[in-house]
Amino acid sequence: MEESMNFHDATLLSLNFNWAESELRCLIRPVSATAKTVSVVFSEVQSVRIPATHPWGMSSSVNSWTCEESDHGSSFNIEMQSGDAIEVLAKKMTIEALPPSEPH
Repeated sequence: MEESMNFHDATLLSLNFNWAESELRCLIRPVSATAKTVSVVFSEVQSVRIPATHPWGMSSSVNSWTCEESDHGSSFNIEMQSGDAIEVLAKKMTIEALPPSEPH
């Protein structure tokens, strides 16, 4: 896991689950003005829970990001500032820098 990446206050732009590949991609824009949007890729996903009940109000910002290792893989908990907790059980997580976007 990428320990140096701080996702607090980052914006969660999208989640995309590829069923055939058992892969979840999360596009995240970190808060730092110099940081580029990244794709967090969960591989060999066993389960995903994505509630959107917004108990603390609407927000697309990440509050905290934790990971617990086990024999079955890693359990990732992405607590949103909306109060929702996205849970992912996967074998692997990688962070991919996205190429700079072209001006429109």
